[in-house]
Amino acid sequence: MNNENLHPIRTEKEARERGAKGGKASGEARRKKKAMKEYLALILDKELDENSPSVKAMQKAFGDKIDTQAGAVMAVLVNKALHGDLRAIEDILELSGEQARSMPLVHLDIENGEDLKKAFWEENDNGETSN
Repeated sequence: MNNENLHPIRTEKEARERGAKGGKASGEARRKKKAMKEYLALILDKELDENSPSVKAMQKAFGDKIDTQAGAVMAVLVNKALHGDLRAIEDILELSGEQARSMPLVHLDIENGEDLKKAFWEENDNGETSN
């Protein structure tokens, strides 16, 4: 911290002025944060472009139920987790209400994400996927 930039409060009036200035700045920051959340909600609720090649590929892989930006984000997050991205796994656990720290750690000896997907989506004898 740069102590040269710190100026002590000398009077009660100065304390009030600084407090008011800080309160106004705090209110402005809260309003900006709220606006950002609202913009993000609007974007995530927006429907996907059905003609986009990437959307078609995603819907082929995950099903037609993915029809919003939020669904696409979740599909990408799941795909990353399936490829071994630990941060994506932690995010999924957090979003699903689980706590990453409380989950037992499992060691998987895999060479690439395809091995993990095969193990996770392995078909049983009836032709049904296990998950």
